[in-house]
Amino acid sequence: MIGFQKRFIYAVIPGAIVFILLYCFLDFYWWISLLLSALAYCAGIFLFRGKDLRLYDPQALARYQFDLSRLNQYKEQIKDKQISSRIEAIVDTCQNLTKYLETKPANATTIYNSLDYYLTFAVQRMVEYMKVEKIEDKSFVENQLMLKMNVYLKEIDQECSKLYKEVVKNKDKKINYEMRRFEMLSKFEDDEVKKWKRKN
Repeated sequence: MIGFQKRFIYAVIPGAIVFILLYCFLDFYWWISLLLSALAYCAGIFLFRGKDLRLYDPQALARYQFDLSRLNQYKEQIKDKQISSRIEAIVDTCQNLTKYLETKPANATTIYNSLDYYLTFAVQRMVEYMKVEKIEDKSFVENQLMLKMNVYLKEIDQECSKLYKEVVKNKDKKINYEMRRFEMLSKFEDDEVKKWKRKN
């Protein structure tokens, strides 16, 4: 999953070592020690940048296949044909991306990070959608979730397609793609959905 980049954590090590050596052992002024340790931290970010590069990873591919199989199952269970076709399009595009990843491409990091985010987002939204779909007497918030599902899936489909087009167009050259994160819900809706989740 996408988290805090490792290089920023690893870079703390040289920064801390420089500060301890200069301030504690060599009796430098604290502000000089702090300044030089900040420079060592910045150097560490460049030194450890490889920690955030992702190469061919069979475990990640297995996880994506599991998420795609879940989406395929949801597609068969839901009643709304438009949402079903959106899921089918997302699954097809993501399958193409995972096949491309098996060739160990130069853009693996970008593709892995995007799939981590988009597939997780799609699965989570679908789980919520299917719970709400089964409720006969739906509240305002539950109806909002139902209505917004098509928008969420459309955006995921567009982003995955955009990524795949960049991949195909550029072959194994570095692609120019910036992952878009979605706003999930407004503050009001978020609070209401939290209440709904506590009840269910």
